[in-house]
Amino acid sequence: LSYIIGHNGQAAVIDPRRDCQVYVDIARSHGARITHIFETHRNEDYVVGSLDLSRRTGAEIHHGKNLDFAYGKMEEYNQQGAPHMNLLPEPAPISAGQFERTMAEGMLCLDLRSPEAFAGAFIPGSLAIPLDIVPGFAGYFLPYDKTIGLVVDSESDVDTAVRYLIRLGFDNIGGYLAGGLHAWETSGKPYDRIAAVHVDELTQRVKEQADFTLLDVREKEELEQTGKFPGFLHIFLGELPGQISRVPRDKAVTTFCGSGKRAIIAASILKQHGFEWVEDNLGSMAACKAAGCPIEG
Repeated sequence: LSYIIGHNGQAAVIDPRRDCQVYVDIARSHGARITHIFETHRNEDYVVGSLDLSRRTGAEIHHGKNLDFAYGKMEEYNQQGAPHMNLLPEPAPISAGQFERTMAEGMLCLDLRSPEAFAGAFIPGSLAIPLDIVPGFAGYFLPYDKTIGLVVDSESDVDTAVRYLIRLGFDNIGGYLAGGLHAWETSGKPYDRIAAVHVDELTQRVKEQADFTLLDVREKEELEQTGKFPGFLHIFLGELPGQISRVPRDKAVTTFCGSGKRAIIAASILKQHGFEWVEDNLGSMAACKAAGCPIEG
C-alpha cells in the first residue's frame, strides 16, 4: 500500500508506486506540493516510484532501515530508479496470426483468464496467472528479457494487467490477443486443455491409493494450518520450475492449492515443461473443506 498525507500546503508520499503521477494530481487538487517521499521498508513485491516522483516534484527521499534489495531488475529499478513514465503503456491488439508468429520469435504468452477458462482451452506454451494474483506471483516466473503477449477475458482487463506488470518492472508488453481465445480458435490455431478433477473424484483416488501424483503447491505454513491429503508431493509454487525434476512424468499429475488459482499456474508450468498428463483440482482446499475431504492435520 502507498499513502499521501498533507498539511499547510505540503504533502508527503509514503512508499509510492511506479505509476506515480496520481500523487502529483492528488496534491495539486488540494493545493499542495509534494515535499517529502518516504520509503518505509524493503520492497520486494513492486517497483517503487520514489526517484521518478522526486524528479517530477523536487521532493526529498527518506529511507527506512535495512533496505537490502535482492531481486534482479526490481533491485536495479528500486536502487537506481525505473525508466521515466508519464503515461501507462497501451498495448496494441494483435491478430491471432501475428500473435502466433511473434510467439515463434520468442514472445511469452501470459494468459490472465480464470482457471476454468484456461483449463478449457489455451495456447500451447502459455503461462497461466489469473489476473487478480499477478502482483503476488508474476515475479516468480516472468523473464525481464522477453516480450510478453497477453491473453485476457476482455479488453477492459488489459489496463489492469499493464498496471500490475509495470509496477513489477515488466515493461516489455508486446500487445494482447485481439478477440481473445475465441479468435484463436476460429482461426484454426492449435490449442491445448487441462482436465479438471472434482474433489469427489480426488477423494476417491486417495482412498483407493490410485497411481497418480497429487502436487500441492501451497506454502508450508498453509499445510500446517489447514491440513493436507495423504500421499501428496509438496513443492512450493515459486520453486516449481527449479524442482520440476521431482515430479514424475509417467503418471497423471493433479495440481492442488488453496482455491485452484495457484494450481492452474502450476499446471501451465508442467505443460510448458512437456508433461502430457496434467490435471487441475478446481477449487482445491476450499472445495475440500466444503465437501468434507479426508484431510490430515
